[in-house]
Amino acid sequence: METVEILRQHNVALKKRNKLAVAIAAVSGFVMGVVMTLLLPLIGDWVATFKAPSLLHISSLTIDYSFVTWIVMAVACIITALNAYEIALSKLTPKDRLAA
Repeated sequence: METVEILRQHNVALKKRNKLAVAIAAVSGFVMGVVMTLLLPLIGDWVATFKAPSLLHISSLTIDYSFVTWIVMAVACIITALNAYEIALSKLTPKDRLAA
C-alpha cells in the first residue's frame, strides 16, 4: 500500500508541474501576442517588402499581405509558447522523487 501511495503522490506532483508549465506557456504566448499586435504596422511593412516569386508568371496573382503578416505573428507566438512550456518543464522538478 505504501508503494501505491508513493506513486499517487508522484502523479499528483507531475500533474501540478504540467499545469504550472501550461500556465507559464499560456502567459508567455499571450504576452507575445500583445507585443506582436503592437508591432503589427512594422511587421506588415516588413512582410510587404518581400516579393512573390514569379515562377508562374501570372500577373493577376494578388497576395494579401495582411494575411501573411498574421501567419508570421501566429507562428512566432506558437514557437514562443512551445519553448516556454519546454523550458518550464525542464526547470520545474517535482518535490518528491521516487526512491530508486
